[in-house]
Amino acid sequence: MKGKRRKKIQLRLSSGTGNARYDKSGEDERTAGEPRPRIPDGEYTAICHQTRIAKSFGGRREMYVLFRVYGGPFDGAELPMFCTFPPGKLSRSTKLYRQYSIAMGGTPLKGERVSGKAFRGKMYRIIVGTSKAKHDDGTLLPDFLQYSVVRGIKEVMTGVPEQ
Repeated sequence: MKGKRRKKIQLRLSSGTGNARYDKSGEDERTAGEPRPRIPDGEYTAICHQTRIAKSFGGRREMYVLFRVYGGPFDGAELPMFCTFPPGKLSRSTKLYRQYSIAMGGTPLKGERVSGKAFRGKMYRIIVGTSKAKHDDGTLLPDFLQYSVVRGIKEVMTGVPEQ
C-alpha cells in the first residue's frame, strides 16, 4: 500500500442532548451537546421549522417535529414533539394521526401518505410539558436532566409571519 495515506475515521453519534463526536484514533473523546431547554409547562405560540423521520432507541420509526417558540420570555426556545409511526396503517387513535389532522385542518383521506411537510412553515398554539425521563427502575431522573417537549398542537394559527 505504498503511497496511500491512512485516513482518520470520525463517526457522528447522536445522543439525547445533542451530537457527540467519536474519534477512532485510539482515544475515546466525546463532547457534550447543547442541553435541551426547560420552560414552564403551558401553552405557547410557536413555528414549526423542521421535521424528520428517525428510528428511536427501541427501533421504532418516529416523526420528530421541531418547534421554535415565538414571542414572550422564551422566544427562540426549540422544543421537540415525538410521534411514533405505528406498525401497519395509521389509526385514528395515534398521536401522529391526530396532530397531522390538526395541522392539515382535517383528517387524511384513506390511503393518503402522512408527511412532515404538513407541519412546516405554520404558526401553532402548542401545549408544552416536561419530559418524563426515568431511570431503569421507573423513578424519574433528577430535575436538571428533565427538558420541555411539545405534548400536542392545540390549533393552527396561520402561516409564518413576515419578518
